[in-house]
Amino acid sequence: MQDKHPDIVAKLHAAAIDEIERRGTDPAIIAWLRSGGEDAFPTDANYWDGFPGPAGYRPYFGKLYTGE
Repeated sequence: MQDKHPDIVAKLHAAAIDEIERRGTDPAIIAWLRSGGEDAFPTDANYWDGFPGPAGYRPYFGKLYTGE
């Protein structure tokens, strides 16, 4: 879709970022998303009010990128 309609894709991407920003996503993650993933991923981002969670806690989807 991006090759055929890059303007529409860019508009939808921007709208999605605006919406998750409105919902309270950490500004460091918003900045990374707005960079198109070009900036370094924030290591100190707050993912939810209780983050980082109890000792040993790791979000389920975090395992997808570690090969587990």
